[in-house]
Amino acid sequence: PYAYPNVGFDFMYGLLYGDFHLSLHSSLYLMHIQDPMGVMWTIGLAGKFHFTDAVALFFDPQIGVILSNRDAYEDMLYLPLELQFQASQMLSVKVLSGLEGQLSNLGDVYRIPLGLGLVGNVSPSVDVGLRFSFDNLLGDVGPGVSRADFRSLGLLVNIRV
Repeated sequence: PYAYPNVGFDFMYGLLYGDFHLSLHSSLYLMHIQDPMGVMWTIGLAGKFHFTDAVALFFDPQIGVILSNRDAYEDMLYLPLELQFQASQMLSVKVLSGLEGQLSNLGDVYRIPLGLGLVGNVSPSVDVGLRFSFDNLLGDVGPGVSRADFRSLGLLVNIRV
């Protein structure tokens, strides 16, 4: 197995609340922590539309700008989507998809993931979750590459202040 040598930090600031939530979303990613390490800053708007009390659509479009080693990394476009189901008061199940790719060559180099996630409320201010996805199950792949070759497992901790 190959360990994914990345780490990211997110910041969200709520702008709208109710049946439609909207937040400013910014992230800082340290990519490939071994040499050459890339640093990317992203900015966008995250939103959630509640169809019912139990079903919602989350979207989080962002533009990612490379801040270091621009010769090794590309600026990116991220358009993630999540269909969220509130399974119980303390547990939500998510179907993950969307689109991502290099801004300079989006039509030729894009990825469409498909995955599942679980998020549980530990307390009124803390959530923990786990997600697994095939990171390019439906996107563009080159010759000799399987759509299932790109996978990720993520641990999520949300702290609301």
